[in-house]
Amino acid sequence: QPVFKMQLPYLKPLLCVIDEAHCISQWGFDFRTSYLDVCELRDVFPKVPVMALTATAGHDVVNDIQQVLHLGNAQIKSQPFIRPLLKYHLRHVMPSPEFVKRWLDFAGNPGILYFRSRKKCESWNQKLLQLGLKSACYHAGLTVAERKHIQQNWMQNAITVLCATTAFGMGVDKADVRLVIHIDLPESPEAYYQESGR
Repeated sequence: QPVFKMQLPYLKPLLCVIDEAHCISQWGFDFRTSYLDVCELRDVFPKVPVMALTATAGHDVVNDIQQVLHLGNAQIKSQPFIRPLLKYHLRHVMPSPEFVKRWLDFAGNPGILYFRSRKKCESWNQKLLQLGLKSACYHAGLTVAERKHIQQNWMQNAITVLCATTAFGMGVDKADVRLVIHIDLPESPEAYYQESGR
């Protein structure tokens, strides 16, 4: 933002850290375009080291991050995908709102359902509400105020199941999530890892 840019010359940073750096590649070109502007820091502070962090980055995403942030010969540190505290289940079923309700009853609340489209997200939300669940939908088509309100209600357990696109979950720290269901197949193994880990 212009005010922040005006203050940059007065800062004396020792390190520049970009969190959730995968957004540069995944959403930087449409949903969160401001991620592409982060490279301007490299022009203002050419000698300040830069660290880009993300929980998930495949080879193509790593290349995008390096290219957009002008990282050149970056040192890349990575760890395996194993998360021992998570349990994964694969079910060969046609998912239905009733199926989801049974799983929520079994696993407990709160939960997140991930969808690939806003329309499907909204449709499922209506069906879950009809089943008596405290449900809401979250996607990039909502206003910032609407998304903030829904997220706050979910964090406070006023909403116990969230029908969401991948627009939801980044930076959310909620320790009591009991269930994440992918109704639609994610775009990639990296996307699945990112979303299931939320």
